[in-house]
Amino acid sequence: TILAVYIIKQNGEIDDVSVLKSCITGKPKNKLQIAMRLSIQPQITEFKNKQNKYVSEICGKTDKIEIDHHSENMPFAKLYQDFIKINTIPIPELFDNTEGHLKCFRNVDNVFEESWVKYHKQNAILRMLCRECNGSQPKYK
Repeated sequence: TILAVYIIKQNGEIDDVSVLKSCITGKPKNKLQIAMRLSIQPQITEFKNKQNKYVSEICGKTDKIEIDHHSENMPFAKLYQDFIKINTIPIPELFDNTEGHLKCFRNVDNVFEESWVKYHKQNAILRMLCRECNGSQPKYK
């Protein structure tokens, strides 16, 4: 069961919100970033499936392995910022929702999405880390 909170705006638009992000921390979610992360998920899965062993690159642990955008060389936030700077395609402002209530690109924005997916494929540096190592990586500023 998935729980969701929906806001019906005065103009009739309906939006779902993360209670944790929006209501408790006061930080609105970046819908564009969420859609961009979701669109590159097949690349993340492909990277994971190509690995012979699931081992944290930092500590060598083999449990709770996650795929990380290499924080020192090319973190996701830098990929996102760099792509937005060079992008010449209109940036989507409206998004659809997946069944899991994640923001995803609308069909009308497939040129933007395809351009981003291609950029990510060419520039991302992925690695395997355990959950602890991944969570302890410095945040990109």
